[in-house]
Amino acid sequence: MDRRAQILAAVAAADPALAAAHAAAVVDAVLTHPAVTRELAAALVADPGALFVGAPPVIGRLVTALRSAGSVLPEPACARCGPTDRALTRSPAGGVCPRCRRRQLATACARCGVVKPVAARDGQGRPVCASCADRPQRQCGRCGRVARIAIRARDGAPEVCDGCFQGTQAVCVGCGRRRPCAYLAQARPTCQACRPRALAVCAHCGGHRPPAGTARRRPAGPKGRSVTLATPPRCAAAGPARAAESRAGWSTRPGPAPRPARTALPGPPPTSPVTSASTAGSRTNSTNAARCAPCALRRRTGVLLRADTEHIPAELTALYTAIVGTSTPRSALNWLRNSAGAKS
Repeated sequence: MDRRAQILAAVAAADPALAAAHAAAVVDAVLTHPAVTRELAAALVADPGALFVGAPPVIGRLVTALRSAGSVLPEPACARCGPTDRALTRSPAGGVCPRCRRRQLATACARCGVVKPVAARDGQGRPVCASCADRPQRQCGRCGRVARIAIRARDGAPEVCDGCFQGTQAVCVGCGRRRPCAYLAQARPTCQACRPRALAVCAHCGGHRPPAGTARRRPAGPKGRSVTLATPPRCAAAGPARAAESRAGWSTRPGPAPRPARTALPGPPPTSPVTSASTAGSRTNSTNAARCAPCALRRRTGVLLRADTEHIPAELTALYTAIVGTSTPRSALNWLRNSAGAKS
């Protein structure tokens, strides 16, 4: 029996309801080269049920053509992730896409030891992951240095190294400015400043803020980006809403036993020159350890504008509201502390 007859017999066995004339026409349209015929026949001999799996890719093309002719064979789909628009490879779990196949064949990297998909082989033929694989180094078309290339030469544009690559310029959908953006393929270019970030309840102030990273989460909860290690763990001025974990929960590294947290940290009188914003974020002053950045900004601004009086003058109320209403209290604190205009 020749190879074409073997293929037709396998199709008739897989889908008896399909007319023989239609099956023959589809098979003849798929067999565009003797190599295709040989590969297709070998795949059907090795696995008679390959038409139900849709793998290898030559089987997937045949199944797609048969389905367009009215066959009831299942649509080729990855057995692990489910997409139907990718070429499949045979595996013990069924037909899988190239990405899932690489994950199935993952092994320990010869350099870092982590089990990852194999991206390359070193000089001794050992598997190397994508993070450890040696990337080609060529001359950059911008800086002229020999370095790792981030973008290859295309459409007359030179090759660009990692140091010169800044991303594709586009108009950001968030801020409207032309900047290096991501998500261009999804038709929603977004710059780095506007990229969405996951929010979590900050363990220091209780607000919803982007966490500083999973590696820096504290036992009492995630720590917001604007709450740095220099930020005090408790704000007496904001009350329970900004209550946070004690010093014991700040780090899991071994160290001396922390002192018990105090229940109240009274601040200085309003006219005192020592304020919580004078050295915001430092731990050298007990008053600083009692207030977060927004509360320290309000106190520092009030002290500066009161000018040795208990109340802010009416003509300075608008200025006070503008300063404390900023969305970046730490920047405002730095301005109050360092700017010559603020001191004047």
